[in-house]
Amino acid sequence: AVWHLNPRYAFMTLLVELIGKIMMPIIATVAKSIPLLQMALIVTTNLGMWVSTMVYAPYVDRKFSVLLQDTRLTVFCASVAGFLTVAMNDEASKVPIIALSVL
Repeated sequence: AVWHLNPRYAFMTLLVELIGKIMMPIIATVAKSIPLLQMALIVTTNLGMWVSTMVYAPYVDRKFSVLLQDTRLTVFCASVAGFLTVAMNDEASKVPIIALSVL
């Protein structure tokens, strides 16, 4: 029963998951010639997926909902660090790693 989807938000949870999983490879393929746009779209997609889990608790059991919410937050923060890496265009910069550590 702990891994059961929250019946009130089961459709929304699965829909957002599906859209996110469809969008990631499309964004990575279509925008590969424009890295800043690619990362901006990936950050936006990850933000949407994280906000969705915050608004619509995905699981009946609270601890598993929190686990998924925190995992999505970590993925979002990592994508922000990736965006910083592309935006700064400096291979030696430590700013993205520091930003990820702080976030």
